[in-house]
Amino acid sequence: MTKHIKNLCLIFLSLLIVASSTFFSLNVYAAQIADEPVSTQSRSWNFTGYSLSGTASVDMANIAQAQNNKTQGQLGYTEAWCANFVSDCAKIAGQEKAIPFNGLVSSLYSAVLNAGGYTVSYAEQGDLVFYKNPNTGGLMHVGIMLNNTTAISGNYWLYNYSQVCTHKYTSYYDEYGTKCQAIFVRPNYQSNTPAVNGTWLTVNGSTFIAGSTVTFNLGANNANGYTIGIDKDGTRIITQGVGTNPSFVLNEPGNYSAYVTAGNSVSYQDSARVYFRVFRPENLGTDFYAVILNKNAWKPIGSTDDNNVTIQTEQGISSQLWKFERQSDSTYEIKNAKTGYNLDVYCCLSANGTNIQVCGDNNSTAQHWYISSENGGYVFIPKCAINSVMDLTGGSTTDGNNIQLYEYNGTAAQIFAIYGQDDVQLKSAVLSVTPGNSKTNTAFNWTKTYGESYYSLKIWNGKELVGEPYYIDSNIPQNTLTKEIQLQPGYYEAYVDAVNYFDCKKSNTVSFTVKPTVKTYIDKTKTSITLEWEQVLNAKSYKVNIYNKDTDELVLTKENIETTDCSFTLPNGSYYIVISSDNNVSSDKKDMIVNMNYAKAIIGDINYDGYITMEDVELLMQYIATGNYIDKRIADVNNDGKINTLDAYHLMAYVNKKIDSDIIGKEITLDSLLGDLNSDGKISINDVTELQMYISQSKDFSDEQKLLADYNQNGIIDVLDVTDIQQLIANS
Repeated sequence: MTKHIKNLCLIFLSLLIVASSTFFSLNVYAAQIADEPVSTQSRSWNFTGYSLSGTASVDMANIAQAQNNKTQGQLGYTEAWCANFVSDCAKIAGQEKAIPFNGLVSSLYSAVLNAGGYTVSYAEQGDLVFYKNPNTGGLMHVGIMLNNTTAISGNYWLYNYSQVCTHKYTSYYDEYGTKCQAIFVRPNYQSNTPAVNGTWLTVNGSTFIAGSTVTFNLGANNANGYTIGIDKDGTRIITQGVGTNPSFVLNEPGNYSAYVTAGNSVSYQDSARVYFRVFRPENLGTDFYAVILNKNAWKPIGSTDDNNVTIQTEQGISSQLWKFERQSDSTYEIKNAKTGYNLDVYCCLSANGTNIQVCGDNNSTAQHWYISSENGGYVFIPKCAINSVMDLTGGSTTDGNNIQLYEYNGTAAQIFAIYGQDDVQLKSAVLSVTPGNSKTNTAFNWTKTYGESYYSLKIWNGKELVGEPYYIDSNIPQNTLTKEIQLQPGYYEAYVDAVNYFDCKKSNTVSFTVKPTVKTYIDKTKTSITLEWEQVLNAKSYKVNIYNKDTDELVLTKENIETTDCSFTLPNGSYYIVISSDNNVSSDKKDMIVNMNYAKAIIGDINYDGYITMEDVELLMQYIATGNYIDKRIADVNNDGKINTLDAYHLMAYVNKKIDSDIIGKEITLDSLLGDLNSDGKISINDVTELQMYISQSKDFSDEQKLLADYNQNGIIDVLDVTDIQQLIANS
């Protein structure tokens, strides 16, 4: 019995040993023994399969997880090695300051805390987890947290192998099956990432059209992320994470700036700002005329004779007027109204100071201009140099200062007004005419219009546009508003055109008559009257009407006169004469007094018509020039006893009312009758006999008799005078 009991006890003890051995070998969370290393071992060279991000907590987890399921033999450790495993992970991650190398768990715990680590209640990736025996208070094991619930550690016994293993952080037991308490420690990880530096940003232009794509290039040293900030007119409109070549479509015009912030896990750095502007091309319409004025000086730009463009004092002429033609690309061709040439950037260049000129249309980008609103005016942007604008050289507004290309700066030198109101359009002038005569020019005057290159005056003899013009002057300079022309008597119609390269505006049509001048010659010796008048253009015949001045009664008519003179007799009296042509041109009234009493005369009335006019001046000058006889009693108007040019000038001054005279206009009684050679107070056959004796040299005459003997006043005493006196006696 005792023997059986003894055997049963031996069997029970064996089963107990086997059961205990089985329990500890099958429990996946149990440790074989506490980690008590003999010495510190590093086997980091046997670690494989990891990559480093530069973030310490991430790298610690990645390095450890890459070794998962590797055994103690594979890694080369020869002692309890959980602390060595953590230390090697820290060594590879470059975190030996935060996790000083230790082979003993308790020493490692103290070293991590001394390096600035600290315990935490909740775990994060990269935290260390230490396991404390609740009975002894000793630290039994250490691992690395992969996340807030899962740990990984070395020297973890699983299926009788010491290996690297992932496990719930709550699942660790000592060799006696006691569950250990987890303590989380967050090491004072040091950054391995260098600070960001050298951050830069560029933009692919300084001026953009609204709706176009703006592209940036950027970069920095040691950065792993970028954020761009874009401001419009000082207000933030975009804050966005970007790559190194971001693009944005910007639709709103304005002044923009941008910068980029480059960063990594340890630092960030801002770039310098870049500045640019976005404009929206204006649509002002098309095919309109306007003046381009510098807004500050309110002075226009205009072309010059050598096709340059300068700032000028406003003259209202075509070289300062521009025609705007909108193109399909939202630009304008801007054409000068004088030449038709386009506003042009010299040679399509873009450098500051490039000349702006006018040039024939070549459809190039140098002649296509964007117009953008700016500071209450407009800037002119050539398509060939979109970052630059039209500019006053040096900002000067002095007449003749050159217009150039310059990069946009928003100054007053670059801001222009486009003035296209009604008062700067080419319009029809208003023409007026003051007809002249044989002595004075016909004066044409017209109102100023705007934007003309020149004026063209056209005159027809008769109705306008019927046949060819009688007179054309197509080269009357701009701003010239009058023209004087000597015209032959006749009927005319005229108008003036205001002309520039693009347009021609016709004035009103003015009809007018240049009237013929009528001259009268009264021959008292023959009691006859002779009329002479100027030829009327295209007239073939004339009619003379003579009216009683006091009653307006027609007293004499002569028709179908094909010459420009006629003679007739009239009784003494006051008359007026009107000459009219067969093409309806009439003279002014010509007054005439007939007084055939030779004993009466008026000093200065050379033609004896009862009036002192320019006709008398002309007759006096004619007599002086030819040396013909003239009665000095009426011709010596300055009373110096001589008949010469002084008398003509004196008489002209009197007619023009420049002087008064007590002599001129005075009626006098002549001492002798013309032809009364024997001074008996009458003209008879006795006077004829006296004259015949003188002609035959049978008798001599005194000077006074010689004056009276030239009866026909032709300056010669001959038989013609005898005949005229005989006819006078016969008529009497």
